[in-house]
Amino acid sequence: MLSWLYQQEVAGAPPVDWSDFLASADNHYFGSRFADSEVAPAISDLAERNLVTGMSADQLGPAAVKPRLTAEGRDCVIEYGGDVSEYLNRHGASHGTNVTMNHVTGNTVIGNENIVNNQASGIDVAKLVDFADFVRQVLPTLGLPEDERAELGRQADELSEVTTANESDRGRWRRLIDAVMAGVTKAAPGVVTSTAIAMGNEAVKAISGG
Repeated sequence: MLSWLYQQEVAGAPPVDWSDFLASADNHYFGSRFADSEVAPAISDLAERNLVTGMSADQLGPAAVKPRLTAEGRDCVIEYGGDVSEYLNRHGASHGTNVTMNHVTGNTVIGNENIVNNQASGIDVAKLVDFADFVRQVLPTLGLPEDERAELGRQADELSEVTTANESDRGRWRRLIDAVMAGVTKAAPGVVTSTAIAMGNEAVKAISGG
C-alpha cells in the first residue's frame, strides 16, 4: 500500500482515497486480492504508525481520504521497499547505516553489505552503495524505456558490487557513478530524480575528498 501511494505521488497524481488501490494490480498478496474489510484496518495501522496521513471518514478511520505519505512513510518505501516490519525494526539492525572509516587498512565488511571499509582510507564508501541501492529501488518509477532501465539497473548493480568488493579503484568507481548519473538524468524531472542526482553528487564527493 505504501509503495502504491508512493508511485501515485511520484507521478504527480496523489489519490483522493484508496479506491484506486483496491482496483489496481498492486492489490494482492501471494496471489490473493485484499478485501475492503482488510484494507481499512491496514490504513488505520499505517496512520497510527505515522507512515501515512490524511483525512478521516465515517467508519473508515484515519487517512481514508486524501492519503499522503509522511516523511517516515517515504523513507520506508525508499529505504526498505515498503516493508513496514523491516522499517520499524531498523534500529535493531545495522541496515542502511552510513559509516566513514579513516586510517584503517585492509578490507572489511562490517555488519552487512552496506557498510564497507576499503583500502582507500578515508572514503565513505557507504555513500556509493546508498546511491546505487537507491537507484535500483526507484528504477521502476523513473519512466525510462525498457532498454535504458535495464542498462541503468545493470550499472547500479555493478557499482554496488565493486564498492563492496576487495578493490579500491577510484577511477572505476568514478566511471560507474558517472554512468549511473547519466542514466538517471534521462528520467523525467521529479523529486526522486533530484534525490538520486543529489546522492550521486555526494558519492562523487566521497571519492574525491570533497
